Amino acid sequence: LVSIKGDKYERIGGSSLGGSTFLGLCALLTGCDNFDKAIDLAANGDSTKVDMLVKDIYGDSMKGNLFGTLRPTTLAASFGKMLSLDKRLRARKEDLALSTLIMCSMNIAAMAHIHAKHLAIKDIVFTGNFLATTHGLRTPEGTKNTDSVHFHAYETLSLHKRK
Repeated sequence: LVSIKGDKYERIGGSSLGGSTFLGLCALLTGCDNFDKAIDLAANGDSTKVDMLVKDIYGDSMKGNLFGTLRPTTLAASFGKMLSLDKRLRARKEDLALSTLIMCSMNIAAMAHIHAKHLAIKDIVFTGNFLATTHGLRTPEGTKNTDSVHFHAYETLSLHKRK
């Protein structure tokens, strides 16, 4: 993570989770070691078969949800359902690939958000193939984003093409 203010650049953090982590875990979990094919697997996956959601802990009624603001579909634990042998046996390669993609992406986004809040940085731009081109991310206009992912650190994720 690099902060840019005027012509001053400063490294402010980073993550070991990214494209190579995604592909390495996909290779281990699915046998797929080709980035584009791993993304294709993920595009056809259902991460709810692999990941534990808040509703899996508190139920659909959410009684006992101490935080009150969490939606039942909020991710609680990546790969959390894989503690069950039965669910491990039923997990498809596509589901595992998507769960891996979400885990890596959420880590990067969370780290960027935390750094941005801490340093009062308004805008964040992600570049590189992993976040910018591989998720089938869509701009608000519905076109596939192939350049960068940008979001205001204090608002909902929005995607924009670089001009």
